[in-house]
Amino acid sequence: MRDLPTNPITGTVVFKASRNPASETPNENLKQSGMVVGWFYDRTTGKIAANAEGSTRSGTPRIQL
Repeated sequence: MRDLPTNPITGTVVFKASRNPASETPNENLKQSGMVVGWFYDRTTGKIAANAEGSTRSGTPRIQL
């Protein structure tokens, strides 16, 4: 298993296992201090996706970055 990056704001690694991280929708249950945090992580491929709502300025969903 590869190490997940630490969230630079919270300093923790909170994750939910997922077979397709980019297809997830933000998970309100992954919280720390009342804020939605964390990653979706595929243990097989090592792919991650941020547990984030909204889109970038170009319209790409943040969860798919």
